[in-house]
Amino acid sequence: MSEDTHLPAARIAQKLRDAGIRCEIVELVPTDKAVLDHDRFVFLLMLSLLTVLAWGYLLWLWADLGMPMDMTGFRMIPSGMGLMIPTHMP
Repeated sequence: MSEDTHLPAARIAQKLRDAGIRCEIVELVPTDKAVLDHDRFVFLLMLSLLTVLAWGYLLWLWADLGMPMDMTGFRMIPSGMGLMIPTHMP
């Protein structure tokens, strides 16, 4: 037996190996600060890009709202639904 069998994970892994099941113990190590800074930078860059694209899309929609056609021959139906009909119709 190895000296790390006092750990619960090592004991469980050894029992699984004895039963014929292949298993490994993965030791988590602290991540380097440079990697975390790089990931944080990429995340903030993508978040900023997404924000700029969303605002650009909203501005594009706002600019596209203008009605280029002449609406003087139409009147609004007072139904609250925003329907327009020609003025010569009853």
